[in-house]
Amino acid sequence: MTETMKIRTSFVGSALPHPVNHVASLSSETALSFPMLCSLHGDAPGCSRSNPFRSVFDQLDVISYEEVVKLPAFNRKTLILIGAPGVGRSHIKSTLLTKYPEKFEYPSPHTTRPQKKDEEQGKQYYFISQESMTKCIADNELVEYGSFQGHMFGTKLETIHKIHEKGRIALLDIEPQILKLLRTAEFAPLVVFIAPTNTANQSESLQQIQKDSDAMCRAYGHYFDLSLVNNDVEETVKGLEEAMERASTAPQWVPVSWVY
Repeated sequence: MTETMKIRTSFVGSALPHPVNHVASLSSETALSFPMLCSLHGDAPGCSRSNPFRSVFDQLDVISYEEVVKLPAFNRKTLILIGAPGVGRSHIKSTLLTKYPEKFEYPSPHTTRPQKKDEEQGKQYYFISQESMTKCIADNELVEYGSFQGHMFGTKLETIHKIHEKGRIALLDIEPQILKLLRTAEFAPLVVFIAPTNTANQSESLQQIQKDSDAMCRAYGHYFDLSLVNNDVEETVKGLEEAMERASTAPQWVPVSWVY
């Protein structure tokens, strides 16, 4: 039986089960350009961040419809947190990693920064030469990259794959433009938008966070599987746990390109 419906764009798993039926017509909006943010090290002076795929992806944002299929339940391989600067993603990420060290893992960035005596290669960072980093960029091996205090930092696609190979869920907090690269069957993400608190006093900074969040939702909201208001970190983490559980136990709609 074929159905027609409008849904948000949501991409799920590799090793996908067989489709149950087809759905036509996915409505999506034209994504707006949102400023790249240096969240690898916060919004610090001298910090810049780049998405090597951005110029191409921005040309691919005009999408009207997409055929999707309904699949039986399966596990997500990646949890992606999207949100405006200052909304609390780092705290949420740290809480998940601390609470479930055997379930979630954050991909260690590669960097040209000199290795300190107490640092272990591959634990917090992979330390590589400037030449190697330049080659990674040229070969499109990085999800995103940036510079901080004169040193380059970047997350390689390979490190995400290694997390999946260990049977863990890759936990990412990326810029929304990069969803176009990672929202595939290969990475099987659950994409969660973290919205700012709606219970705190509306300070000037909170109003700016809300403004940035609204702009992000208008531009990329059709990519989000779920939106959670971050009034309390523990409650937000609980919401993420429940969302991951639902994704693994309930049928899901995915793009037909993931299956055929």
